[in-house]
Amino acid sequence: MSESGDGGGRVGYERVVAFSDGVFAIAITLLVLQLEVPDLPDSVSGDVLERALRDLVSQGVSYFIGFAVIGAFWLGHHRFFDRLRGADGPLMVLNLAFLAFISLMPFTTGVFGRFGHAEVSVILYAANVVAASAAETAMLWAAMRRGLLAPHAIGDRRWTLFDSFFPGIVFLCSIAVAFVDPRLAPWTWLGLLLARPIGLRARRGAADDAAA
Repeated sequence: MSESGDGGGRVGYERVVAFSDGVFAIAITLLVLQLEVPDLPDSVSGDVLERALRDLVSQGVSYFIGFAVIGAFWLGHHRFFDRLRGADGPLMVLNLAFLAFISLMPFTTGVFGRFGHAEVSVILYAANVVAASAAETAMLWAAMRRGLLAPHAIGDRRWTLFDSFFPGIVFLCSIAVAFVDPRLAPWTWLGLLLARPIGLRARRGAADDAAA
């Protein structure tokens, strides 16, 4: 399917975007459904309720991590489709693969929230993010190869592809850390908040120097 000037092409393209947004919305909604109100009698004391809520802290943390990760993927997906001049069958297949990994995240996030002390739970969630990042980068690469992105929207191809897969690199590193200490692995995810802005500033500086 490709975007064209006729109404049918535009409608088909917008259906793909709407379907993708729907998958993201459902995935985020499923995250919060895993936070259950403690099953306690109405007459329970405040101390017992407090202890029950403390038991949910790890699941609450995993919810916010999962929300941030899925939200970041949604923002990237939104920017990517805004830059597309068109879309074809292979790109749509890659988009479905990407959405498959996004829709899996509520499950892997829930496992991580409940069993964050176990290395397999951290590895499972990190591998899910790596797979989604790889699929996202594959979509970008395919769009570049097939001329579906406007030239001004690409810039340096190698940097653009590296930046797309950067979350995957960070979570891939966290898998190695998880084999040493699963509780330390999530801290490596902060690299997304720290290293990425630094890299973007360095890239802009290099571009300014080249222009000068």
